[in-house]
Amino acid sequence: MMFKDKLLEQIVINAKAGDEIALNELATLADKRLSIYFQRKCNNKQDAEDLTQETLLKMYRCLEGLCQVSRFWSWLFTIAANIKNSYYRKVCRQGPSQSIDFIDESSDVVKASKQQSSLEEMVSKEKSLLITEAIDQLKERSKFAITNRYFLRQGYDKISSDIGCSETIARSIVHRARQKLKIQFQKQDLLSA
Repeated sequence: MMFKDKLLEQIVINAKAGDEIALNELATLADKRLSIYFQRKCNNKQDAEDLTQETLLKMYRCLEGLCQVSRFWSWLFTIAANIKNSYYRKVCRQGPSQSIDFIDESSDVVKASKQQSSLEEMVSKEKSLLITEAIDQLKERSKFAITNRYFLRQGYDKISSDIGCSETIARSIVHRARQKLKIQFQKQDLLSA
C-alpha cells in the first residue's frame, strides 16, 4: 500500500473518531475531487457547487457508517453519484425552471434599469426589499457569509478567515443559507416571477 493511501486511511479513521482537524482535512481533500467530478457531470458551475456541498454534508452525516476505510473514495463517489442522479430526477420531474442562482440576479434587481417602466421598477424594488428582508432573517453567521459572497464578491478563503472557520465550513454555511433563501423565495413566488 502506498504512503498516500495509508495517510488517507488514518485521516478517515481519525475523522470517524470525531477528530475535527481530520474531518476538515478529509473534507478539503474530498472537496477538490468532488468539485472536479461534478463540474464534469453538470451543465453549470452553480449546480456543481451545490451538489458538491450536498455530498460533503452527507459525508459528514454518514461517515460513521463507512465500514471499509480503504474504500473511502468509492464510498464517497457512490454517494456523489446518487445525489447527482436524485437531483436530475427531481429537475426532470419539475420541468424547466429558473436557475437557482437567484442571489446574483438580486443585485441586478437592486439597480433597476432606466429603461424599465415605472410598474416594472416598482416590482423590482419590492423584490429587492423582500430579498433584503429574507437575508436579514438568517442567522448572523449565515447572513455575513451570504452577503460577503454574493454582494461583496469575496472568496471562500476570505469569508472563512473572517468567520474563523475552515474554507469547507464557509462553503457549507453559504450553501445552507442559499438553500434556506431558495425555499423562502419559492414560498414568496420570487423565483418564478
